[in-house]
Amino acid sequence: MIDILVRHSIELHILSGSIEQIIRLVLGELYSQFTHVQPNAFRFTGSKLSYIQGTKYDFEGKPLYIDELRAIKKYHPTDILFVGNSSNDRWVSRSGATTLCVNPHFTDGNDEKEWNHCIREMDSALEILKYVRLSDD
Repeated sequence: MIDILVRHSIELHILSGSIEQIIRLVLGELYSQFTHVQPNAFRFTGSKLSYIQGTKYDFEGKPLYIDELRAIKKYHPTDILFVGNSSNDRWVSRSGATTLCVNPHFTDGNDEKEWNHCIREMDSALEILKYVRLSDD
């Protein structure tokens, strides 16, 4: 799915309450395919964890990221598909972006105020492509 989106010049962003180092580890070489990753991060002094730097773009901050991205790139809200699955993602609906809930966790994917679409049990990331406008190459 990532290869298909990149081939169609679609930007990929990660807004996550997870930790940057974990995201890098899980994605491996795929990490470089993402336009921007905005997570929390472990900060170290030497080899000792000194603190966790939180992102301002979690929970209520997620629509702020979308708004800033739209302002910079001149995107219309519906040009953006936000894919999420949890309670910290439901705030994105306030940005006007199209929202897709996959494998809901701590959120009601059928809540039309928060989610435009829902895949209750996604077996393959390719299922997301149904909600993406791909250019004709």
